[in-house]
Amino acid sequence: MFKNTFHIKRQMASGSAILDIQRPLHISHRGGALNGPENTMPTFQRAVEDFKTDMLEFDVRSTSDGVIVVHHDSNVDRTSNGNGPIQSLSFKELGQLDAGFSFSPDGGNSYPYRGQGYKVPKLAEVLHSFPDKLFHIDVKQNEPSIEEEVMKMIRDAGLAERTCIGSASGVVGRRIRRVADRLATFPSETGLRRLYISFRLKLLRWYPLADNVISIPQFDRGKEILTESFVRQLQSRGRKVFTFIVDDPEEQKRVFEMGVDGVMTDRPDVLRETMKEIQTDE
Repeated sequence: MFKNTFHIKRQMASGSAILDIQRPLHISHRGGALNGPENTMPTFQRAVEDFKTDMLEFDVRSTSDGVIVVHHDSNVDRTSNGNGPIQSLSFKELGQLDAGFSFSPDGGNSYPYRGQGYKVPKLAEVLHSFPDKLFHIDVKQNEPSIEEEVMKMIRDAGLAERTCIGSASGVVGRRIRRVADRLATFPSETGLRRLYISFRLKLLRWYPLADNVISIPQFDRGKEILTESFVRQLQSRGRKVFTFIVDDPEEQKRVFEMGVDGVMTDRPDVLRETMKEIQTDE
């Protein structure tokens, strides 16, 4: 189905390694949110070292003292032993919380990561720790705006060519596109719905595509929206198509058969085995 001999071109025609890479990508959602405490350095490290992920997907927000951190929710309640909004906590206060406190691999019977030093990392730490990886960054915060600072950090780290950035929020997404320059971007939730409607109405070939990466769910509100025809039409317009969140190995095989450019998963271990199996079967 696909070969592992492709590589990123030395001279990138698009200015983006993500757009120029010529093989399907293994993408770890929040580092692998079902393999370990999400959006933490050890979970990212495991995805990179053990499962050879191509791309790390994660979310960014800012603390009360303006530090850009990697965290999905607006508050710390679900993932830690603390409570309250990220924006109400200083980075020092955030560092006192246990980001591995709530993770349980067996549905609440055990919590093996408690007290193991898992913390909410700074964006800068993640960027500088994995300079050879690709990044898919979702800016979660609307106000105060942080997207320009985030992109400056990406550029200062020399990772603009290796990063795709966007937001589920249409407001934030529009602000990102205004200043993204050559960074690859992906659409908001509203943008995706409009894109899908244009496809269903057979108008996709004329629809203005503001983003060069289309990260689209396999399902929306219980309905499968990802099809081979949708994928191929987007690719014919020069777009890369990633899909999420796909954890089942049979579903992973199915979306690869559709020709997607990358699969985002909470189980990077399962996805790696699936990709090995596909390569072996060729």
